[in-house]
Amino acid sequence: MNAGLSMSLDNIIQRILDDAETRAAAIAKEARAKADEIAAAAAESAGTLKKKIIEDAENVSRDEAKRASVMKNLEARKEVARKKIALIDRAFDDAYRALIGLDDARTVKVVEDGLGRIGENDGTLLFSRNDAHRLNERFVGHYNKARGTRFEFGGYLDPEDGGFILERGRVRIDMKFSTLVKGLRETMLFEVSEELFG
Repeated sequence: MNAGLSMSLDNIIQRILDDAETRAAAIAKEARAKADEIAAAAAESAGTLKKKIIEDAENVSRDEAKRASVMKNLEARKEVARKKIALIDRAFDDAYRALIGLDDARTVKVVEDGLGRIGENDGTLLFSRNDAHRLNERFVGHYNKARGTRFEFGGYLDPEDGGFILERGRVRIDMKFSTLVKGLRETMLFEVSEELFG
């Protein structure tokens, strides 16, 4: 019995060892499959991450290029604006000098037109001292008589400017040439800025 038991015990042990080896091989195979699966998932994840990093870098690069283009365009627009402003300044300086240099008849006509546009029929008129020979008490009297207005001559202003100021109580309407030119210049600058940067 000893020999039979010994053989039977050897068979059982061998069988346990074979089963253990088979199971170990199956577990190892399963572990390798799991490891391969994990490695494949990690590789896929790394590929996806790499692709995302490349896409993000391309987007950043594209955004930087757009920003640079916009900045370049803005600088170009600013330069155009500076040049237009310089042209406008020169044009209005020339216009102001032309107004100051008008002959007597044209100066009187400009002042008469200005008085007509104001729409008032009374008040005190002040003129440039340089225009005293053409815009004076006599001019005011002739203007009133011709148009049925009641303006008064109030004296002279800064000799460097042309045009007039109309005072009505506490209201002062400034129609000096420098003021008119400045107002038109500001209007044009606003229009230029709207056109450029609208």
